[in-house]
Amino acid sequence: MEPLKSFETLTEADGRWAFFRVSLPKLYQIVEEMTLSEDVPERVLVQFQQAQHLLIYSHLQFSLLSVALTQALIAVEFALMTRWKNDTTRPPSKYKSEPGLKKLLEFAFEKDWLQGFDEGLITLIPELRNASAHGEYSLTPIDTLDLAQLCGQLIQKLFPSPVITPDL
Repeated sequence: MEPLKSFETLTEADGRWAFFRVSLPKLYQIVEEMTLSEDVPERVLVQFQQAQHLLIYSHLQFSLLSVALTQALIAVEFALMTRWKNDTTRPPSKYKSEPGLKKLLEFAFEKDWLQGFDEGLITLIPELRNASAHGEYSLTPIDTLDLAQLCGQLIQKLFPSPVITPDL
């Protein structure tokens, strides 16, 4: 159990980070490198930025790592849904509801939106999201940072910068 930190200790680093030798400046640098481009829709960008903030604030409260990973995975699902809704070539849905995360990933791979990524993500990402959402979180901080970075890369791949060709 993690009791609420006292007001006096609120801004002190969580001592568990010392074991992983990640200082706040180093953590900030790692998270800052996950910044997405302006080509990502703002509504998607905000979702991922929430995960970035949680990663940074986990230096003060270690347990925020699990919340940060959950938010990063939610941002991936939101990005996939946004891209799917804007795809005019998608077939009409056979279902009354929108597709879930696994179906969205399958569709993204079919459309080559995630070219260069392993199709094993179709299984891995939903499993991670579900485990994280149900409190079955047991990753190290380094694994969490790696997965959050992967989430950012997936989102960025879904919204690539337009290719500008020079006029001839």
